[in-house]
Amino acid sequence: MGKIESIYHYCSIETFFAIIQNKTLRLSDLNKTNDYMEKKWANRFIISALKDALKEYEIDMNLEEKYWYDEDADSHLQYYEKEVKNVLYDESPILITCFSTQKDQLSQWRAYGQDGQGVSIGFNYKLIDRLNNKVDGLCVKRVAYKEKEQQQKLEGLIESCIHYMDKLYETTVGKMYKDYNDFFINEFDVFCEVLTEYVGQAACTIKNPAFAEEKEVRVIYNPRLSNREIMGDIDYKEAQEYFNNIKEISNYKIEPLRYSYRNNQLVAFCDLDFSQLINENIINEIVIGPKSKIKEDDMYYLLMSNGINANNIKITRSEATYR
Repeated sequence: MGKIESIYHYCSIETFFAIIQNKTLRLSDLNKTNDYMEKKWANRFIISALKDALKEYEIDMNLEEKYWYDEDADSHLQYYEKEVKNVLYDESPILITCFSTQKDQLSQWRAYGQDGQGVSIGFNYKLIDRLNNKVDGLCVKRVAYKEKEQQQKLEGLIESCIHYMDKLYETTVGKMYKDYNDFFINEFDVFCEVLTEYVGQAACTIKNPAFAEEKEVRVIYNPRLSNREIMGDIDYKEAQEYFNNIKEISNYKIEPLRYSYRNNQLVAFCDLDFSQLINENIINEIVIGPKSKIKEDDMYYLLMSNGINANNIKITRSEATYR
């Protein structure tokens, strides 16, 4: 994919009003989307990726060998699968907002743009990319649809974890074992623990190839709300950090975690405030949907009335012939 100048957020007119009036984008829980295989799709390649990486790095390990340190796993492979699935099937909120590199895609209009009556909002990609911040669990990633690319992405994660094990082997821990191979086998739980920290985020950017036409870019935010089934109840004061505190990152504000009711579910969300970037033209284009009756001049003055300089925004109509 070539250099990205803009990415496009398809939405209804009602959502568009909320975005330009509040200068925010809403990040909602990935686990509550219409695609029930979100995150879980990565599980298709996680075993083959491990086997390929072990072979490449010449780590002689029988994955079917008995694993003694977990009563729920009979082999190293079962333990590995269990630890990865705990992440991929974890229902703790991961919040996302979605964009496309395509500004006028018929399938996007139908699915996300109010069946063609909505708008496609162009955002300056460089400004959105400022959100890449590993410390605060925030990143901007392109979604991978091709199976080869997905496999390579997971193999890259596993290789990073092997490099971590390499460094650990050079410490006093490694001196306890006769060689690196012996060390890796006996410290396999450490390898799995490190991997699970990475694989959850990567899984958010691996989707069924059937969605490839979307050409999606995601802002992903992990508020790190603990899983009650595993960790138990959270202290009330600690909870207030999630539900009261505002984070500031690169002139953005991440507003506190909230819940809405949608499709018979309670859905976690937070709003991403970009008001400090309006004068940097974070919004640079508006495409009016193919079934919309909104006129370009009305859109121009609507933006002006909400404190957005429409002279710096390209306003066009969709070229899709859809009624």
